[in-house]
Amino acid sequence: MVSYRFLQSSTNRYRSCSDRYRLFLGLAVCLGQLLFTSIASATSADGEWHIKITGTNLFFYGTRTLTAGLKQRWEIDMEIHIRGGQFDVGSGKGKLLGPPEPYSRPEQMFSCKMLKGSYLDRGLNIMETPHMRYEGFPVAGKVINNHITLEPGIEYIGNFIAMIYECSTTHQLADVWLERGKLSALERAKRLGATVAVESNRTTIKVKEIQSMEPRGTIELPLIDGHRFRLNDQAAMSEVEYHISKRQ
Repeated sequence: MVSYRFLQSSTNRYRSCSDRYRLFLGLAVCLGQLLFTSIASATSADGEWHIKITGTNLFFYGTRTLTAGLKQRWEIDMEIHIRGGQFDVGSGKGKLLGPPEPYSRPEQMFSCKMLKGSYLDRGLNIMETPHMRYEGFPVAGKVINNHITLEPGIEYIGNFIAMIYECSTTHQLADVWLERGKLSALERAKRLGATVAVESNRTTIKVKEIQSMEPRGTIELPLIDGHRFRLNDQAAMSEVEYHISKRQ
């Protein structure tokens, strides 16, 4: 005869095994869902992506309230390929957009224009201006959780535009403008040289200058088709916009 205690013990063991089985089954389902989500997420990132960066750099002599210079628009277009949720290959190219626009603050106080010329780069090569240092470059990167970290193949000191421009004025504040412009140049450390000429009541300055631009280093971005955002550099009076898109 089977005792009551034996039946109760067997029943408890059965329940315990059943509970462990349900727990194991639940964990397996959860792990499967996580694995499926991870694979689906990686697959959704696969394809060809474009990161377009557009911006405007202000080449200027003076201060924020007493300014003369040129505004130059530019564009950087990076194309990257993702396969199996992993970064595959990437490249970038850049170009200047149209001729620079004169800039004066206060308005009409200064007259500015771009000049053709040249400068000596770090490799002792003569470069014609206006000049963008990197018009083409390789791009490396890695993908983590639908975010991408890009590492453009750009050497020290980064990407930049070199410009030669001339500004003049007949305003009575010309001396103040020249003096404050010298201090601004020291703070920004981007000027290659400047020469001043005074004829009658007109003061003219010729400036060689470089301005840093994107890409400046490692870039972290979400892989969201149609995503846009804008950055403003108040000190340099420049602006940059990013646009991320996926080719269907």
